[in-house]
Amino acid sequence: MDSKFPPPWLTSFLNSEFYEPCSCDKHGLKDTFCNFFCRDCEKNKIFCERCKNKHDAKGHKHKVLQVRKASHHNAIRSSNISGLLDISDIHHYTVNHEKIVFLQTRNKTNEYRANAPYKCQVCGYELLDISNFYTDKQRASFKFCSIACKVKDTVISRVDPYYEVPCLTSNWSDEFPVIPRVDPSCEVPCLTSNRSDEFHQSNRKRRRKGTPIRSHFF
Repeated sequence: MDSKFPPPWLTSFLNSEFYEPCSCDKHGLKDTFCNFFCRDCEKNKIFCERCKNKHDAKGHKHKVLQVRKASHHNAIRSSNISGLLDISDIHHYTVNHEKIVFLQTRNKTNEYRANAPYKCQVCGYELLDISNFYTDKQRASFKFCSIACKVKDTVISRVDPYYEVPCLTSNWSDEFPVIPRVDPSCEVPCLTSNRSDEFHQSNRKRRRKGTPIRSHFF
């Protein structure tokens, strides 16, 4: 993978707000929402279909990505982005006979089943239909539920391989703290003994349960 990963265009792509009214819309038309992104333009990188036609008419040999809606989440066809980014470890979904990948994390609530057989390594989102539609080799290759989760995991692992991110928000905020992954070679005997003493002290402070008294029969 490129040492400059993620590239600037990918960061801009994931931070863009799609399906917002386009700047060309002067009359409040419903069909002028922005769902196209140009990788090569320096300005006005997101635009609607009407502006895309004008963009293509200029003869630019730019790579344009089209964002779609799937289950109320932004997604993109795998064939549209596979030439720009390795998405082999991102879980694919099939919508209208087209394979897609999601842009942002699917886990918005930071909740997941601990015993889920297949889940995203970053946000814990359960990859629901893996067991039914993919081979064992394909199931083993899927690690992330979205492009954003893959990017977040790659960036964090390069900063410190002993850190993992428990959850990823759609706006890349630091709302959730980073949880340290313990290095097996490190020993922390003081931490263990202190917690043990504290546990026993807290138990001694609790009142002992008295002898139960039965109510009288009438």
